[in-house]
Amino acid sequence: MAAQTNTALQNVVELTQTPFVKQIFTQLRSQKSDGPAFVQSANSIARLVLAEAINQLPYEDDEVITPTDETYAGKKLQRKVCGVRYAISIARKRSEFQGHAR
Repeated sequence: MAAQTNTALQNVVELTQTPFVKQIFTQLRSQKSDGPAFVQSANSIARLVLAEAINQLPYEDDEVITPTDETYAGKKLQRKVCGVRYAISIARKRSEFQGHAR
């Protein structure tokens, strides 16, 4: 019998398990982490997940002229995406709010 593919997971993207990501998860899961260390780790993971989600959006090539009159070959979103600007703003505000709450 052939292995069945779970269609619910076909669009799942995992964070690359770099040493940095492993360090954050280690701190997050450690019983030795105090409240502020836990919150900092959770915020770091949230930022990485948000960055990876934005990375999955469609981009196209874009050339711009730099202030030194050089051409830079970069990227831009193929189309405006509702919510991206707001998601970034909410993540920043959440981080600022938690800093004031401590």
